[in-house]
Amino acid sequence: MQAHRMKAIVAKNGSLTIESLPFPAGESVEVLVFPANDPKPQENRYPLRGTPIQFDSPTQPVADQNWEMLS
Repeated sequence: MQAHRMKAIVAKNGSLTIESLPFPAGESVEVLVFPANDPKPQENRYPLRGTPIQFDSPTQPVADQNWEMLS
């Protein structure tokens, strides 16, 4: 038995129509339906991308108090 892969889109009413099948009219066939392996849109991996950034005192050292030598 040879399988035939076809892609189709489900209609709004939930029905599915597949045309141009490579089988003669009247032949019995088995139908299995799986969702397509199309890549699904991923969640927003970078939710902060494009948000404005404000730097308060950008030239000041960071975490001075954590350095024993400077105390």
